[in-house]
Amino acid sequence: MFTDLITGIIVGGGIAIFFILRDNYKHSYFTKNLENEGKQKIIIRLSEEVSFLNKADILLTLDHLPENHQVLIDGSKSVFIHPDILDIIEDFKDTAKHKNIDLELIGLENFNNSKKILDWIIRVVFPLKKSSSHC
Repeated sequence: MFTDLITGIIVGGGIAIFFILRDNYKHSYFTKNLENEGKQKIIIRLSEEVSFLNKADILLTLDHLPENHQVLIDGSKSVFIHPDILDIIEDFKDTAKHKNIDLELIGLENFNNSKKILDWIIRVVFPLKKSSSHC
């Protein structure tokens, strides 16, 4: 009887985790196409939490943006953006220049600062150990 209860809790927890991960993956960002002064504008609004699970989808979306457009990436409503996603957006800045895309970023400044702090903590607090070789 007790094992049935534990089994039910484990199965229920597994199903809940599956649906949470699925919803986070499906709703990581929303796009909207507008026309602004004869030029196409694409708005990419990031959701509240953008995890590493969304990396491939966001990368694919940014890679397929057409040339000569205005693109706005809005992270102002986001609470958490995984550092991998921030790296993708940073890399996209160079791609945007080559594709003549007018890129505007909103609400990502604080996340870049937290990423720098995290990088500093990893470098200073947990430095990589160098192996020493003796001849």
